[in-house]
Amino acid sequence: MMKLNAIFFAACMLSLAGCGGSEPDRDVRALERISPAPPSSYAVTEDSALDSSASPSSGSVSSTDSVPQRAGRFLAYTHNRTISVPTDRLRDLLETHMTQCEDAGPENCLVTSSNVYGLETDYASGNLALKASPEWAIPFLEGLPESLGEFSSSVYASSTSTVDLTAQIIDTDARLAAQTTLRDRLQQLLESREGDLGELLSVERELARVQSELDSYESQLANLRQRVSMSDINLSYEARVSPTSQSVWRPVTEAFGDFFRNVAFALSSIVTILAFVLPWLPVIVGLIWLFMFLFRKAFRKKKTPEAPATTEKGDA
Repeated sequence: MMKLNAIFFAACMLSLAGCGGSEPDRDVRALERISPAPPSSYAVTEDSALDSSASPSSGSVSSTDSVPQRAGRFLAYTHNRTISVPTDRLRDLLETHMTQCEDAGPENCLVTSSNVYGLETDYASGNLALKASPEWAIPFLEGLPESLGEFSSSVYASSTSTVDLTAQIIDTDARLAAQTTLRDRLQQLLESREGDLGELLSVERELARVQSELDSYESQLANLRQRVSMSDINLSYEARVSPTSQSVWRPVTEAFGDFFRNVAFALSSIVTILAFVLPWLPVIVGLIWLFMFLFRKAFRKKKTPEAPATTEKGDA
């Protein structure tokens, strides 16, 4: 009985240690469950000074060296490109980029969303969202301006942003390690079969709770790994109207085309105004009548001549 209580107490202490993720020593835990990224990942910094400062000073190699990092950090990249394309080539260009991604295979590129609006109009637009590995994303983005030449298109807006996931990855891995140790202790406790039925049921409930948290941490860590190893690429396509389509009569034709729509809009505005005014119409009429009545009364009183003072004069 004493042995069972001691083991259960130790398991509870490990559970409390796994829940506390703010201790300073969590930054030095090994990340054995994080698979290494390809050597050409964005995690490889282009700054040699950063690389030398991030590398360990001793001859031993830490397990974190096999994790995709950039200057000792775990970074998730997002690349945004806005492309100006003739309206009649917009759909072809979007489908070409989509085909390039699909041909690369799901391990290199995935299409997460695609849409096109207003085809064959001057305000046509489209969006393409990709998740790509660095091996595919880097050549694609670097060769994008040149490849757009055959579509008479160009990149006129470009941005890249990063999210630092270092703290989340290290903390999640530390929690995962603590919960794994706690689960193994609880399983050993059940296998010994020492103790009464109530204590064994308590251990089983604790084991189920720990296993649930363990699965949650594994899912979170897998998601963080994917965000680091696969970059987000967001391509926006905006139509560029050809100068030959412009005409001096174009404003007139557009005005005639919008004539009935504008008339309907004006009528709807009038109906909306009447809906607000009608309930107050009796009050407004009453106030106007009262104002006119008071004004006329005051005006008449002002116009009434006063009787001149009479003075009696004696006969001379």
